[in-house]
Amino acid sequence: MTATTKEELLGSLELKKEVYKVYVLYEIQSVGTFDFAYRVDNFKYPNGASWVTTEVDQTTSGLAEIKVRDGLFNTIQFRVQNDESDSRVGIIGFVVIYSYANIR
Repeated sequence: MTATTKEELLGSLELKKEVYKVYVLYEIQSVGTFDFAYRVDNFKYPNGASWVTTEVDQTTSGLAEIKVRDGLFNTIQFRVQNDESDSRVGIIGFVVIYSYANIR
């Protein structure tokens, strides 16, 4: 399974965003992991931006904090992947904590 969100998630392309944290909420499963990835400003690169991937153990907690290493950007895109055929991914949603850098 692979699921990708739209880049327009955070609104305007003209405004830079400063992301503080991304939290992934998921159903706890008995086995398995999934990869949660993001890339920023994909539209600025001819071959697309590279994905930054974090493997999440979905057998504990139900909440994963993803560190975003790129400070300021215009857009962000998320991808969830699961290559294990014997497990499910129960993504409930994700929360992005950010501010508009241009408006401060």
